[in-house]
Amino acid sequence: MLANYLIKDRIAFITINRPDKRNALNANLVSDLSALFDKAENDAQVKIIILNAEGDVFSAGADLDYLKQLQSNSFEANL
Repeated sequence: MLANYLIKDRIAFITINRPDKRNALNANLVSDLSALFDKAENDAQVKIIILNAEGDVFSAGADLDYLKQLQSNSFEANL
């Protein structure tokens, strides 16, 4: 997984873990984050969700390789 999940004192900490890529978003990371937010939303132990990141940069935005891939996808695939 490219993101981690931890609960402490009713707080869910979701941590982006791609510091080597400056936590840039790609398809796998977006999928992981979506799954972890769903998990936190449905977890009765969670009252607050905090999104943070490993490394010096929170997120550089979209991964350039991921953007190149999106350009070659069909409109339906990008949806």
